[in-house]
Amino acid sequence: MSWVPKYGVEFIDKEFMVTFDCLDGYDSMNRSRKAISSERLRYLYNKYNIKKEFADIGFHVPKLYLYTKNEICEEELNKHVSFVTKPAHMSESDNVLINDTTGLKELNESLNKTARFDEPDMLKECERGIIIEELINVVYELKVFVVWGSPLIVDLRTGKSEFERVDFIGKENSYLNWDHEHELIERFAERTKIDFFRIDFLYDGKRLYASECAFMPSTLLPEEIEEFIGLRWQRPYYQHYYCME
Repeated sequence: MSWVPKYGVEFIDKEFMVTFDCLDGYDSMNRSRKAISSERLRYLYNKYNIKKEFADIGFHVPKLYLYTKNEICEEELNKHVSFVTKPAHMSESDNVLINDTTGLKELNESLNKTARFDEPDMLKECERGIIIEELINVVYELKVFVVWGSPLIVDLRTGKSEFERVDFIGKENSYLNWDHEHELIERFAERTKIDFFRIDFLYDGKRLYASECAFMPSTLLPEEIEEFIGLRWQRPYYQHYYCME
């Protein structure tokens, strides 16, 4: 039986559409994200805003200690036994401090910087800020790829790097139960109305916490996984917008 999207193309907002000249495959479609212009996407690229969206849907999220648009001091961080602090307006790995104040100067300087030149325009234009939150003792990280409203495949890792990848899993797997999160992801997809995105979860052995979100993510993946996602992402465009099989 062939894969059927949970939602048709009418599900997504027109501003997120991929034009015909970007339909050559996963890579070309993914690169089109850079120039998408959307107030909604600009809002969601801020980590504090996406955290609020996650909590509103019903996901567990790491406890928020502080969100500020101003510089923070070492004393603020020392209030917490453990913490993660990071810019709210940059990629997930930029200027992140974990139980350490060594890079505090660079973190504060990030308030006067935008995301890297090759990042999406909406990420560069989102609200700048610093977020401090609870540190989760991670057993696994789950990077869940969501296509046309359906959680399609999960990149299961013991850390953020692809070198720490354990496996690719689905809803049924031998590692953990994410049935509840699967349902919430579908609700989140219906609300955001974006055809392809990735939600990152942190698993501490007992509970899953929604931590990050990437739209049309540029994750490094094996070729067969890119093809698996790409065909299911690309084909609805051909079928519904260009009457092509």
